[in-house]
Amino acid sequence: NGGMIFIQNGSGPWSGIQLFGTVTLDLVKGQNVTVTGFVRDSFGVTQISGIDFPEQIVINGTSDVPAPTLLSTETINGSSGGELPAEEYESVLIKYANVHKFIFSIFD
Repeated sequence: NGGMIFIQNGSGPWSGIQLFGTVTLDLVKGQNVTVTGFVRDSFGVTQISGIDFPEQIVINGTSDVPAPTLLSTETINGSSGGELPAEEYESVLIKYANVHKFIFSIFD
């Protein structure tokens, strides 16, 4: 039905959006693009959709890939789609700090 890719116009909250459509599959990491489509919410994710014709994506050149936004797991906590603060980091490249692995064993 179409490809799914994420773009950002900087780092930090509210800087990313998902693109959805068949011509998104030709995009390459580091490209600077201008996109034309329909902004909508699909399964709790804000996206620019209906990108199915080559003229809807203009490649302007290249850009540096934004650095990941450093977050602790406490920032997102139990938030789900559409809830703050999770919503503001939707489609944004993030890196979690202080992640710990817990192993639980259940014995009878």
